Amino acid sequence: MSVLPSPANTNAPESQGFEANLDDLFLRFAVGPGRQLNINTAPLQAQAIQTSETPEDFQQEFGQIFSRTDFAGGSGLDKAHRRNAGENDFQRFWDSKGIDVFSGKQVGQEYKVSLLHDTSELSSSTNTNLYMEEMSGSIFFADSDVLKRIDTPTATSITVVSETAPSAGNAITGLAVLGTQLYIVANGVIYKRTGASTYTTHNSHKTFSKIWSMKGRIVASDTAGDLYQVTDSSNPTTMKTLPTGTEWTDLTDGGAVVLGAASDGYIYSFTDESSSLTLKGQTFIEGEVPNAIDAAQGFIFYGTYQNTASGKIGRLYRAEITNANNLYVLVNAQLIKQWGSGSNTLNQAPYKIISTRDSIYVGIVDSASKTNLWRYYLPTGGIARDLEFAESGVVQSISVFADRLFATVSGGGLYRESTNYVSTGYVITPLADFLHPKRNNGLELN
Repeated sequence: MSVLPSPANTNAPESQGFEANLDDLFLRFAVGPGRQLNINTAPLQAQAIQTSETPEDFQQEFGQIFSRTDFAGGSGLDKAHRRNAGENDFQRFWDSKGIDVFSGKQVGQEYKVSLLHDTSELSSSTNTNLYMEEMSGSIFFADSDVLKRIDTPTATSITVVSETAPSAGNAITGLAVLGTQLYIVANGVIYKRTGASTYTTHNSHKTFSKIWSMKGRIVASDTAGDLYQVTDSSNPTTMKTLPTGTEWTDLTDGGAVVLGAASDGYIYSFTDESSSLTLKGQTFIEGEVPNAIDAAQGFIFYGTYQNTASGKIGRLYRAEITNANNLYVLVNAQLIKQWGSGSNTLNQAPYKIISTRDSIYVGIVDSASKTNLWRYYLPTGGIARDLEFAESGVVQSISVFADRLFATVSGGGLYRESTNYVSTGYVITPLADFLHPKRNNGLELN
C-alpha cells in the first residue's frame, strides 16, 4: 500500500518536485502546454452588512464603521438592527443627557446636535405648593400663603415681588388665568386678584381645593371629589361627583371636549352644551392612576402612576379621542415612556404636562438629587431628556414665556431656562449587531 507524501515522511519536498502543501499533503501541479500555472491571492473583502431593513451611514473598509447621522427619532432603542424596525429607528438611540437632539436641523442644512441650555433658580423655597401661571408678561407663583410675581421674567437680573396673602396663614392650593384675571384658591375659597395685593372673593359656596380655566370659564374641584363649573359668585353647578376618597388630578381642553383625569382611574370628557359643561364619556385606565393630561395637534397626552412599596412608577401615553354613540372616549392609547420599575423608591410620576407648537414637556424625578424635563417631539414621535434642575422633587407647574421654559420643583423653588449651555452632555447609541458569529466590530459615534 502506497504512503501519501507528507511533512512527517518526506524530506526536502521541493527537490522531489512537490510544489504545494494542502492539509499536510504534498502535491505536484499538473502544468504543461495549454495548462499554465497562475497563482493568485484572494482579495481582502469587508464583511457585508444587511442594510435593507434599516438605512444608516455605513463605510465598507477592512471591517465596518457604524454611525448615526440623525438623532431626532428619540431615545429608548436598545438594539440598532432588528426585524420589523420602525420607520424612525435609524434616527434613534439608547439614551442622552444634556444634548439637544430635536432642534439641530435647519432648512437646507445638515443635521447637527448641540448642548442644551442649563437652568438657574430664580426663587428658592422648601414649600410644596409652588403653583405657577404666566399672565400679561408676568410670572405668578404661590409660596405657602403668599402670592409672588416676577414682572421681567427674561431679564438678566430679576426681582421677586411678594404680594399680600389672599388668606393669611392658609396655603394657596391652586392658580388659574382667565383672560386678564388671576384666580386663586386658598382656605377653600376662590379669590380674584384685582390688582397688586388686592383680592375679592369670587366664590365661597364650596370648600374648593384645585382650579382650572376651561373654555372661557372657571372649573374647580373640592375636597369631597366634586367638580364644579364656577361662572360667578352664585352656587356653582356640579359637573361630576367622584367616589369617596378620590380626587380630580388634572384637566385640559381637548378641543371638542374638556378632559378630566381623576384618581379613581378614569379620564372623563365634558362637552359644552347650552353654556354648561356636561359629562359625555369616560375612559378607564386599568391598574394606573391618571395624574396629568394635555392635548396637542389632535392627540391627547396623559401621565399615570402606579404605586410600589416605597415609590411610584411613572408612565406617559399618547391617545386619540373619538365620538362613539355620542360618547367621547380615548382610543389607540400608546405607551411612550416608563420611568421606574417594581423596585422603584422614587416618586417618578408625572404631575404636569404642557404642550408647545412642536413638543410636549413633562417633569420627572431622575435621581435623589436631580429632576428633568423630558421632551416629546411631535414631528418624529421621539422623546429625550431636556432641561435639568438641581433638585429632586415633583415638577408642579411648567410655563413657556418668550421661548424660555419656567418650572417649579416642589420643595425646591422656581427655575428658568438660562441662555448658557451645560458643560457636558452625552448620547449613547444602541447596541450594534453586525450578524457575525465570531467577531465584534468597532462602534463609532460621529
